[in-house]
Amino acid sequence: MRGEKSRPAELVCGVPQGSVLGPILFTIYTASLGNLLRQHDVSYHLYADDSQLWIRCNPRDPTLAVTQMEACISAVRNWMAAHFLKMNSEKTEFLLISSKRMQAKLPAVQLQIGDHVVLPSQTAKNLGVTMDSNASMEKHIAMVSRASYLQLRRLRRIKEYLPRDALESLVHAFISSRLDYCNALYLGIPKYQLARLQRIQNCAARLLTGDKMHEHVTSLLN
Repeated sequence: MRGEKSRPAELVCGVPQGSVLGPILFTIYTASLGNLLRQHDVSYHLYADDSQLWIRCNPRDPTLAVTQMEACISAVRNWMAAHFLKMNSEKTEFLLISSKRMQAKLPAVQLQIGDHVVLPSQTAKNLGVTMDSNASMEKHIAMVSRASYLQLRRLRRIKEYLPRDALESLVHAFISSRLDYCNALYLGIPKYQLARLQRIQNCAARLLTGDKMHEHVTSLLN
């Protein structure tokens, strides 16, 4: 406080919060985890402390895949204990992804992680993207729509107090960024889902230009 500084102290373990070295050192520290996962023939994606494992299975009998995944997770728990880390079983999510038609035919399965039983979820967050059990992007688009329209309503209230360039920056920050985030995942989704995203973009364009709903939107977007 008041420009004063604390006395220096030697750091014998850990990394100061906010240090740019944190993610790099953590990645180096956990590099051997990938070798362990490959030994169990499990596909994986690691992003900082967010680890995702997946495996393909026969939809008529997923029990073999579940057993394989449980063995892998047990090995990961042991690895983490040896590296002074802890797996939070209560935050672990489990998705069984298939078509809607196949979902009704799938047998009931669950993952056993230590003393904790993890049941299949309908949705799970994947680095800001909401994945669902049908890989349809429907839940994610619904979330993007709700958040975008909320921000549009807020921007509409303060629009008259902002210069055009400031309003445009806010629209890109709160609306365009949401529509663009991981938009490669929208490839191949049904047209009605794309139409929901297009309507958000149309509303953002009309907010900027002040044009009415009956005005053709193509020229506004251009």
